[in-house]
Amino acid sequence: MEERDPDFEDPAGEARRIAKQLSAEVFLVPGAGHYPQAEYPELVNPRLSAFANSCSGRA
Repeated sequence: MEERDPDFEDPAGEARRIAKQLSAEVFLVPGAGHYPQAEYPELVNPRLSAFANSCSGRA
């Protein structure tokens, strides 16, 4: 999630609320807007890859 997402008054709070409901972790991209994967791929892609690798074999 992004720190500067215009869709949420408190993006960090919204992320924490959703993560708690889903037993998930929060990863906020400092300074990103609505598309952190496009704005900061060097930060987002390694996290996505690690997540995908952690899911392999769970099906």
